[in-house]
Amino acid sequence: MFSRGEKSSSKGTSTVPQDDTIASSSAPATVRKPQPAAMPAVPSIISSDLTIVGNLKSEGDLQIDGTVEGDVTSRAVTIGEGAVVHGTLTGDSARIYGALVGHIKVGSVMLAKTAKVEADIHHVSLAVESGASIIGSLRRLDSATKAEPGETAAPESIAVGDVRREA
Repeated sequence: MFSRGEKSSSKGTSTVPQDDTIASSSAPATVRKPQPAAMPAVPSIISSDLTIVGNLKSEGDLQIDGTVEGDVTSRAVTIGEGAVVHGTLTGDSARIYGALVGHIKVGSVMLAKTAKVEADIHHVSLAVESGASIIGSLRRLDSATKAEPGETAAPESIAVGDVRREA
């Protein structure tokens, strides 16, 4: 009954000869678990009723609406309108609506009209809305090298001393 030495097992099942039509229709389907959809990054939030004394470090986004007494390092930082930060802000981008006293070492900085900044700002790009208050120095860094403060500035770097703009 079976050709080419195919044998039936003792449990009543038999080996089915494989040809192109049977193999394609009877091949077991691969079951894949659905992958969860990529969730948009949700920022960590320091609420308005919270005061943190110490340094903050995040690999994601951070929104500060309260008070931070320490250095802040994050990929993207938003300092809310009522927030106050005393320390060094480091990261890829920052949007500042509140107050910051210290230093800023961020690639892209946006100062809103409500910002009150007393800091030396080292940046690749800077946007300042009319009405923002800045007391400190501005230094544009070379985007290719992102030279750190204290290093020799790139040829296109600009140093502006003691910039004051009052609302």
